[in-house]
Amino acid sequence: MPDYGAGALAACGPEWMDSLWRAVTASVASDPISRETARALYNGPAAMSVTRLERYARCPFCHFVNDGLKPHILKEYGLERNESGTFYHDALERFLRQTDALNDRDPDDAARRMDDIAEGLIAPLMDGPLSESPVALDQARRMRSIARQAAHTVTRQLRGSAFRPFGVEIAFGPDVGSVVLKTNEGDMPLRGRIDRVDAWNDSVSTWIRVIDYKSGHTTMDLRQLYFGLQLQLIIYMAQALRDGGRPAGMFYFHVDDPCIDSESRDPDEIEAARTKALRLSGVFIDDPAVIEAFSPDPDSVVSTRGSTSKLSEEDFRLLMDHALKKASELAAGIMAGETPIAPRIIAPGKTSCSYCDYVSACLQDPVLGGMPLPLTPKIRQTDVMDLIAREAGVSRGPRDGGADDQ
Repeated sequence: MPDYGAGALAACGPEWMDSLWRAVTASVASDPISRETARALYNGPAAMSVTRLERYARCPFCHFVNDGLKPHILKEYGLERNESGTFYHDALERFLRQTDALNDRDPDDAARRMDDIAEGLIAPLMDGPLSESPVALDQARRMRSIARQAAHTVTRQLRGSAFRPFGVEIAFGPDVGSVVLKTNEGDMPLRGRIDRVDAWNDSVSTWIRVIDYKSGHTTMDLRQLYFGLQLQLIIYMAQALRDGGRPAGMFYFHVDDPCIDSESRDPDEIEAARTKALRLSGVFIDDPAVIEAFSPDPDSVVSTRGSTSKLSEEDFRLLMDHALKKASELAAGIMAGETPIAPRIIAPGKTSCSYCDYVSACLQDPVLGGMPLPLTPKIRQTDVMDLIAREAGVSRGPRDGGADDQ
C-alpha cells in the first residue's frame, strides 16, 4: 500500500502542499450585480412567476444562474422530468374538459376514458429513437398508469361533492388581470397558471378551492410558506378571490400511482390505503359545513385531523397578506441584483441543493463545512400562524388543541 503519511506528503513539495490546502479551504462567493444589469438581465420590472420567486427564496445564486445566465445543460436523450410534468397537466386538463358530470361518474369508467387521452399525448413524445429505448418505453408505461390513477382519484374525490370544477389551467398575468406586487423597484404583476379551481355556492356565499398538481410528494408546510419557499398555493388563492368568494381550502393533488406496502391481500384494504396515500394535502377552512361539502366522506379526500390543517377565514387573509409581502421582498431582491450563494435546509434530509442542476457552480459541500444553512428563526408548524399574526399586529382567537407538526 502506498505511504500517504506526513513524510510522503512533505516530499511532494511546498507548491503541491499549497495547492492541496487551497483546495481544502476554498470558498466561493457571488457578488451582487448592479440594478441596471439586473433590469436588463431579467427584463424588469416585468411580470414574474411565483415559481421563480420560490426559486430565489431557496437560493438567490441558483436563481441568478437559472434565470439570468440561463446555461444550456447537456443531458442524456430521453423523457425529461418537465416533459412528464407537462404530460400530466395536459392529460388532466383534457380529462376535466371532456368528461361531463364528474360528481356522478364511476371512477373506473373515468380511468378508462383517461387511457385514450393519455395515448394521444404520449405518442408524439415517443416519436423517433425513444420508441426503441427500453427505458423510455418503461417510462411511457409508468406515465400511462399514473395518468389512469389520477383520473380515478380526481373522479373519486369529486363524486358526491358539492364542489364543482370551476376552471382548469387558468392563466393570469398583466394582460388578463393579476395580483400586483408593490416594491421599491417598481410595481411588478405576477403571472402564472392555476391548475384547477373548484367552487361551491351555499346560497349565501361562493366558496373557492384551489388545487395544484404535483407529481412528487409535496405537502403543505406553513413554515416553508412563512419563509417564501412555498408561496404558490396561497398566492393562487389570492388571485382566485380577486373577483369575490371565500376561501374553502388550498391543496396539492398528488399525481401518482403509489406502490402500497401492505401484508394484506384484501383488495379493499389495499385500495383504502391507496386512497389515504392520495388524499389532498393542504389547509382548509375550519367550518364543518364546508368540510362536509368536500365529500360524503371528507376524511377520504383530506385529512380532517390536526389543528394545523384547519384555518379561520381571518387566517387565510393573514396568510395571503404575508405571502404577498414576502413575494414583494423577494422580487425587490431580484431586481436589486442580489445573488448570494445561500441554499437552505428545507427539511430533514432535504436542501435547496437536492435537486439543483448548478451545485458544481457554487462548490458548496456540507462535508467540508459549507452550505446549506438552516432556516431561521426555527419555528414549529403549529406556531406559524401566531407568528404571522404578531408580525401583522393582530390577535388571533383561541384555537383548539391538535396534532403536532405534520
